[in-house]
Amino acid sequence: MSPRTLRRYRSLWLSGFLALAAFPAHAEEHRAPRGGTLLELGEEFAQIEFVLDLQQGNLTAYMLDGEAENPVRLRQPFIDLVIDEASYAGVRKAAFSLRLKAEANVLTGETVGNTSEYAVYSAEPLRGATSLKGKIRRITVRSEVFRDLPFTIPADKPSKP
Repeated sequence: MSPRTLRRYRSLWLSGFLALAAFPAHAEEHRAPRGGTLLELGEEFAQIEFVLDLQQGNLTAYMLDGEAENPVRLRQPFIDLVIDEASYAGVRKAAFSLRLKAEANVLTGETVGNTSEYAVYSAEPLRGATSLKGKIRRITVRSEVFRDLPFTIPADKPSKP
């Protein structure tokens, strides 16, 4: 190779290196498939999407892979949540507990004990809530156990107004 060609390759390599260095290694942001709030478990090990229906008082949790793209089925029959703080149009209320039950789905073949969807319906404490702050007591995903996972469903992120 001629010296001119080498300089050209070197400048291309340097330009590419500088372009890559301008982006942080972990600049990836995942989007919730249903427009809800994502909670990451571990370093992109898995994600939970919370979808809150303010009018009906429903809360649904969808277990997803680390990229928040594909469902991940769990064996547990329910997920217990402790809501430490709930806001209602700026007014905060006392703590309460919720149990999201496993949902079967004929279309996907999911059954209780082998599902990625958990829900609680018509929960009075959820009606009109604008934000929730709490923790998941215990969840087992692919043999990994997570305890007391904190989460927040912010006021600007309710899925169904």
